[in-house]
Amino acid sequence: MIHIDFNKKIFWVIAIFVVLFNTLLTYEMYKKEKKNIEVRALTKAQNLKNYFISMRTIYHHQFLDSNLEINESTVKLLPAYASTIISDKFAELSHDGTTIRSVTDRVRNVKNTADSFELEAIEYFKKNPHKTMLMKKIKQNNRDFFNFTSPLIIEPYCLMCHGEKRGNITINSKKL
Repeated sequence: MIHIDFNKKIFWVIAIFVVLFNTLLTYEMYKKEKKNIEVRALTKAQNLKNYFISMRTIYHHQFLDSNLEINESTVKLLPAYASTIISDKFAELSHDGTTIRSVTDRVRNVKNTADSFELEAIEYFKKNPHKTMLMKKIKQNNRDFFNFTSPLIIEPYCLMCHGEKRGNITINSKKL
């Protein structure tokens, strides 16, 4: 029979307790950091959403207040057109992979076609019209991303250009 003296027993009990405590503490810190990352991502996404909506609203009102005729030259000033270009430039300048997209399931501009994740979010908002955001972790190209989606609310002034859809607007034989 192996005889372990009292001091060694105490040492091993304390050592096991320290290892278990450190393991538990490390796991709790991991969970807290994971939650902090999600909170930071959500905060960033909400701020970018607010900026995007502000930019889009100001663009729209400036265009309408200018009483410009919609033609091949001025259509590029409309928020639906310009915001896509701005979003592309933002994605190019973003070093952390953040992108902003304004998409639909009833596309007029092919660049605004929703991908599979966005279509899923559109369906979610159709089934849950009272919801204002959806944030999911998605895997794309073998990388994990936070996908934040929020519906754009149609304001009465939006209908001045986006009223009843009668087909594509055509200017000089170019579809817009």
